Amino acid sequence: MPITFDEKRKIFRLSGKGFLYSFFINDEGIAVHLHYGAPCDDDFLSYSLIDGEWSSHYLSECGEEKEYSSGFPFNVGLFEAPPFGKADHRPAALIADDCRAIDLRYVGHRIYEGKPEGGDYPRFRGDGACQSLELVLADKKAGIEVRNTYTVYGDCPLICFNREVKNLTDRTIYLRRTSSVSLDFAACFHLRSFPGMWCRERMVRDEELFEGSRVIYSEEGRSSHAQSPFAILENENGCYCLSLVHSGSFRIEINTSPFGCTRVVGGLPDGHYELSPLQTMYQPEAVCLYSDNGDSLSVELGRAIRNHLLPNSLSKAPSRVLLNSWEGCYMDFDTDKLLEYVDKAKKLGVGLFVLDDGWFMGRNDDSTSLGDWDVDEDKVDLDKVIDRCHRNDMMFGLWIEPEMISPRSRLYAEHPEFSLGYGSIERSLIRHQLALDLANEQAFEYVYGKIDTLLSRHQIDYLKWDHNRSLDELGGNPGQMHLEQAKAYYRLSRKLREAHPNVLFHGCASGGGRFDLGTLAYFDEVWGSDELDPASRAEITYGNSYLFPMRVYGCHVGKSPLFSYEDKAKIALFGTYGYEFDPRSLSDADVDGLKRMNEVFSRYHEEAIRQGDCYRLERDGDHLAMMSVSKDADKALVLLVCFKKMVKKYRHLRLKGLDRGKRYSVDGKEIHSGAYLCDYGLNLSRWIDGNTCLLFVLEEVK
Repeated sequence: MPITFDEKRKIFRLSGKGFLYSFFINDEGIAVHLHYGAPCDDDFLSYSLIDGEWSSHYLSECGEEKEYSSGFPFNVGLFEAPPFGKADHRPAALIADDCRAIDLRYVGHRIYEGKPEGGDYPRFRGDGACQSLELVLADKKAGIEVRNTYTVYGDCPLICFNREVKNLTDRTIYLRRTSSVSLDFAACFHLRSFPGMWCRERMVRDEELFEGSRVIYSEEGRSSHAQSPFAILENENGCYCLSLVHSGSFRIEINTSPFGCTRVVGGLPDGHYELSPLQTMYQPEAVCLYSDNGDSLSVELGRAIRNHLLPNSLSKAPSRVLLNSWEGCYMDFDTDKLLEYVDKAKKLGVGLFVLDDGWFMGRNDDSTSLGDWDVDEDKVDLDKVIDRCHRNDMMFGLWIEPEMISPRSRLYAEHPEFSLGYGSIERSLIRHQLALDLANEQAFEYVYGKIDTLLSRHQIDYLKWDHNRSLDELGGNPGQMHLEQAKAYYRLSRKLREAHPNVLFHGCASGGGRFDLGTLAYFDEVWGSDELDPASRAEITYGNSYLFPMRVYGCHVGKSPLFSYEDKAKIALFGTYGYEFDPRSLSDADVDGLKRMNEVFSRYHEEAIRQGDCYRLERDGDHLAMMSVSKDADKALVLLVCFKKMVKKYRHLRLKGLDRGKRYSVDGKEIHSGAYLCDYGLNLSRWIDGNTCLLFVLEEVK
């Protein structure tokens, strides 16, 4: 059994693929963490706690000095639910107004097949391959009950954490802090995080953690460009990747104590969350993976996302080359121009044409009409364009921004109260727009009705869902209001998917501003960045490879003159693959280069990229290299992106993920064993020009 409980010693053991997570209930009812890492036996667990010495004493309520029978010290203890207001000066899991302390003690537990249900948040699916432990803890004086549910899978090294907080009292409780997960380690770490900005999302930052706290957070109402809700902790014994299955504001705090302990507390940002009498508040799901090395960590995370999180519709959609109209014509188009785009796109091998912004009434620039979403029939005959796509065996996609409203729109004129923060303070405009308050039921039903009608009336195969501003000047409790908007986002996307199961959903937020596990529960893919410069895109792709499978990452060929179209396509292969340009503007040489890459796409993308595992090979100021290997390790694509000219010298690119016992052809020419390619590598001992890409195709020789 993956989860067991030793009744005599009160030890819980949660076993998954390549890891053990263990804790026990001490004599005072405190859930004490023992181990999270490589599998080990119980003899090892008995040595994992520090002696508390003087800090293990306490004064009882009757005024008598006592000692915890297990010698448990609060200031260095390892907790499953860290207390508040006790002699533990590290971050607490819960903080409530009018509560002097929150000290959660064991009440009971149950072990069951499957995963918890309920709440308004996305979760990893159970898929019949998991087991859960529900641990019930309570502080009767504070009137708070917490249910921590741990879920482990048989096919991946993933733990899912689900937490419920219940008010046991007859009064309203306000939570200043509420978390999804808290992890205590008797170890110190280096941190890898993924900060960024618009057009520079998910840059890789490595740092050593010292005494004190490091906080990764967003207060934008979305996971944001500036931070991603992920933290990778690494030391000589292995590495852990923690993430939240959440798309709104978040907070992950990593605290390193002087005693050599690390505590991670992750979840919603600190705020003022109302908990009515007997009400239960569900927290966003958190997940963590353990591996003994970073390559395996990202590979296993990608597999877990593919197998247990992504919408099942993705498996039904074959790989298709995409053309998006935005970079080619922005909002300057009519029916004839779009038909020309479709016909030219067909000759380029495009299988999905997406009409971006500018198709609805009054939308000739970005200052107006968001929220109206009625097709401008004088500008575009939408059904005629859709029919031309389908006659050419192409899917048709459409852009929309469901969570936004323009002050210059019919909707705002009729219902200004639908806008977020209406009637409060002066509100900033970003891209000339405000956000809709989708927690307002009337606003929600209006938006759902508009999009449902659009998808029902027209044969739309693909919806690009954008989100071009942060949620600011809310006119109320920001934490609570951000949370309600995130729930409404999930509800809207879930309801639309259920009503239109054959439509593929593509997420976007000014590029990669809402690229997270919460979004991936409902969206088949996500636009990685608005940056189309190929060198910058390669850097962003490199950062994405730590966190996401390549199949979900929207990556396209743009107009940048720095690289050839063929080389830009090589980078775009390491994603969903597509185009962002006017297809009428290409030279014959450009077309020939793209056709060569389309052949690679047709033969290898499905197995090597969409179903494959990505490995990072090298990265420095001159170049980066990565590769993706098919599930059976019989095909692989290897990418080298050169930012600067690389001089002629001995240089070998060592590969990863291949079957060492197999023999592979490289570009259909030289043949080497997997062992040779991994240990010795591809021979690149030559001059390599800057602003170029090399793509190597490996295929098993049978």
